[in-house]
Formats: sequence, C-alpha cells, structure tokens
Amino acid sequence: MNESIIIQECLKEIEIKTGWGNFILWKVSQFEELSDLIWNASKIRISSTTLRRLFGKFKTEKADYIPQIETKNALAIYLGFENWFKYLESKKRKNRNILPILISFIIIILLSVGTFFYNHFITINVTPEFTFKYLQSGEKGVPNDVIFNYDISKFKEDVYIDFGEKINQHGAENTFDKKILLPKNKNIISHTYKVPKPYKVFLIYKERKIDSINLCFKTNDWEAYIEQKDLLLRYNNNEIVNDGKLTVNHIPICEQGIDCKTKYRLYFWNSDSFDINLDDFKMITNFKSAVFKNKIEFNVVQISLWGENNRILLTFTNKGFQNKVNLQLSEKFMEGEDHNFLKFNIELDKWNKLQIENKNKQIKILLDNKLLLNDKYNISLGRLLAVSYEFHAVGLIDDLIIWDEKDSVVYENKFE
Repeated sequence: MNESIIIQECLKEIEIKTGWGNFILWKVSQFEELSDLIWNASKIRISSTTLRRLFGKFKTEKADYIPQIETKNALAIYLGFENWFKYLESKKRKNRNILPILISFIIIILLSVGTFFYNHFITINVTPEFTFKYLQSGEKGVPNDVIFNYDISKFKEDVYIDFGEKINQHGAENTFDKKILLPKNKNIISHTYKVPKPYKVFLIYKERKIDSINLCFKTNDWEAYIEQKDLLLRYNNNEIVNDGKLTVNHIPICEQGIDCKTKYRLYFWNSDSFDINLDDFKMITNFKSAVFKNKIEFNVVQISLWGENNRILLTFTNKGFQNKVNLQLSEKFMEGEDHNFLKFNIELDKWNKLQIENKNKQIKILLDNKLLLNDKYNISLGRLLAVSYEFHAVGLIDDLIIWDEKDSVVYENKFE
C-alpha cells in the first residue's frame, strides 16, 4: 500500500483517539495539546506546526508530504505500537484479512455509487444566492468598527463568518481560525479591529469559502504596538521616532502595565504611503534587537511586506534556533524544521542590513551583502499594502528605502 495512504489512515486513527471530532475544526491550541500528548507517549517532539502540515492545514511544496522516520515513529507510539514498522505490519495483516470482505461488498458499492452521486455529490457544492458586503466606519486609524451586511435567508444549512483576526499565512484552503455562526433572520454583524494590518474576512458554507472581503486599515505614518497577554499599547509616529531611529526604547513601557521581566511583542506598522507592484521591487532596511547578554533563549525578528493577495515573510533568529525560522514567499511557506536556514540565525543585537530584490517573482534576500536566499514563487502578491516589523523585545529600525520596477525611489525614511 502507498505510504502516503497509510499515513492518512494513521492520522485518522489519531483523530479518533483524541475524541475531538473532525480535525478540520481543530484550533491551533488543540494541535499544541496533541504535540504534548505525543511527547508524553513517545518522548519525541513533533511541533504543532508540523502536525498542522501533516493534517493538511496548510499547503506543502510536495502534494504527498512524507515525514521523517522519527516523526512516524512518534505517531505510531502514540497509537500504542512499538514503532512505525510495527504499525505497518499491523496494516498489512489487516489488509489480508479484510480482502475477502472487500470483494463481497464491491458489487453493492458499484450499484450504490450512482444513486449516491445523484442524490448527494451533485448537489453538495450548490450554493444558494446570497449577499455579503461591509461598511467601514473610517478610512484611517484603529480601533475601527466595521459593519458587515449579509443576506443568507435562502440557506438551509449554517453559514459562518471568519473575521480574519489571524491571517491564514500558510495558504490552507479550508482552515479557519475563528468562525462565528450568522443568524439567518438578521443581516448585520459588527466587529472591532484593533491593529492596522491587512485582514481577509471569509464567508463559510459547508467548510468552504464562498466569499471574502479584504480589509486594510490605513495608519498615520508609522505606528507601534506592544502586546503582552491581553494588554495592547499603541504609539503614534511622533512617539517612536527618536535619535534617527524607529524605536520605543526611550518609552517607559514598564510603567504602563507591561511586565518587562516577561517577553512581549513589539510591532511597527505602516500602511499609509505605499503603492508599488510587490512582484517587482527592491528594498533596503537596517534593524537590530535587544538581546540579553550571556542568556540563551529564543529571540526573533520578523519582517513582512503585505500584498493584496499574500505576503513576503522573513524570520531572523538568534543562533541555536534555526528550526524556528519561517519564510513565506506568496503561496510558498517554508520552515526551519525541514529546510537549511542557518543563514537566518544572526546576531540580533548588532545592526543588520537587509536587502530584498524581486524581479518578476524571482526573489533574492541578502543580509550585509551576503546572499541568504534566491527563490521563485508563482502566485502574484499584488500591490504593496503594508510593511511591518515584529520584535520579541525592544527593537530598532534605521532607514527604509523602497524602489519600484523602474528603479525609482518611491519611499524613503531615515527616521530623523
């Protein structure tokens, strides 16, 4: 039997063992819990991200993703087998025993299939008429209240809305972070957005996206956000430009409710001044992050360029954490767990000069004039909507210059 089929059967058995129902409805927290359950049983760690990829929650470069043997061993041990090979032996024995029964039922299946397709399959993807639109309260600034107008009165089954609070960066077709049931006897639902990033709002019917709305809230130049648990602080441009740098280093954030002994996330956002083709541009920026000396712990800087259709995501970590590196080039998502991204492990506490060159979807990433990546993607990113930086501590940005396809400077900021 094809190994990819056996892996799918294994995952189905795991789905049944958890008792959590259809994995399509699982949340990220459930994959994290499954990661812990597998670790407790096997002492082999499979990250929640790898589990989501195995279960098809987002696309992989290969259609049939086959994990490493250690990962397969962990799955088998969780199901009560000694290792993956013992699991394979059990499947072979089961197949030999079930073959006569399978042959006995094949005629019944063939007779039934026509009726099934006529009564079920042909009508399963029929979508009744509906309307879905929105009315935004203001063009700029957050928080921003958005009113969504809809008419789903002709639907018999449930219809949901996903407000897009967590952007589906991996490109999965049927993965939704939060879906809210829409009442059929009403036609208005509202939602408050607190961060000015691009959002993709989905209307969901039978686990399919039947419509979507793109939202992007404009900033007033640069804005900064500090997030820790349920606390979110916001700073305007004139508060974060200091001594020729974009930073919050001089802001007494510890006096504003942030626990400075615990990690927090710092975001810089600008969705105000860009209008370029993200498939053909060049960019240079300098960045650094505060890192505690002599302390070995995970630290990260993520830089994103958000397009109309998807984004470019670059992750840089301190040394020793290359498995935490995630890169995204439109539809192509790559992880440090199964790629050699050692070049993205850098000294974050020193100034780093990042260069991005994109010519007709062929993208080069350079750091301090050294080539880190040269790769191509297929699906257009569209126009540039926003640029963001994410730090897991205090971060500093010095210079941002962007050129268009004609090598003309369309944006330059030295933060002076």
